Amino acid sequence: MKIVDCDWCEGTGNIGNYSCCGDDITGNDIDICPTCGEHCGDEEEICDNCTGTGKINQPETPEEIEAEKQKIQIICDENKKRRDAWRSRVSSV
Repeated sequence: MKIVDCDWCEGTGNIGNYSCCGDDITGNDIDICPTCGEHCGDEEEICDNCTGTGKINQPETPEEIEAEKQKIQIICDENKKRRDAWRSRVSSV
């Protein structure tokens, strides 16, 4: 594996600052929501992809690439099972 800059946050570890209405207020002098006028705070959100480090492991060899694909598939399958279980609980109510 090779350590590279995260492509989601471009190596900063943060994905920006968004208002309560979803407006991008990164770098604004004031932290007021342009849509509703509420005070939002000026803390940037930590990137979920690199957990705020700004770096990720990038697979290089065919074996590492295949292992990463399998890992992602397992995570997707587990998330689908959780969603299906939740939907069956909700629909039975």
